[in-house]
Amino acid sequence: MTQFLAMMFQEMDLIEVRESLNSKFPQYNLTGLTVTGAVDIITFAPMYTLIHMTIISIPLAIGIQILRRKIIAVLVLKGVDLTTRSRNLHAQLLRTLTFQATVPLIYFLDVFFFFLTHIWSHPILEFSIIIPSLFVPILTPLSSLYYVTPYRNFVRKLLIRVRPKLQTVGSRSILQVTSLVD
Repeated sequence: MTQFLAMMFQEMDLIEVRESLNSKFPQYNLTGLTVTGAVDIITFAPMYTLIHMTIISIPLAIGIQILRRKIIAVLVLKGVDLTTRSRNLHAQLLRTLTFQATVPLIYFLDVFFFFLTHIWSHPILEFSIIIPSLFVPILTPLSSLYYVTPYRNFVRKLLIRVRPKLQTVGSRSILQVTSLVD
């Protein structure tokens, strides 16, 4: 949300952005298209967004990995009295949280492609800036559906419906077939 607000309230001159795009990419036809952005990435809003997407994700992912190891050490400890079902639920929860914590690291690909377009300009790289971030909101709920057994079983029942076995029935013709050839 803060990234959105930072980008909304930045002072961007849309004419300057359009002129910059036209000078750098004269082959693009920008007529009738909405063009927004930042001409200088060193200004507050673009830099804040880049830092928020990359630098903050690293300590969070490392912290969750450390907490995960500590929780596993406690669960493996012989003195902890948990039922098998409870241990399995804890393991599922840890796997899900670990996956969900590492998914935002996909944003590094966005930033990598962004900086790569400053070195080498190609339409595939330009589209690659946004494509990896589109998978993050998809992967997070899918991880819950995959890692948490009750959810996985429910989805499996919805998608793979068991069809009743068809029984074959013998049939007899009650009409006598005659030759159609004269």
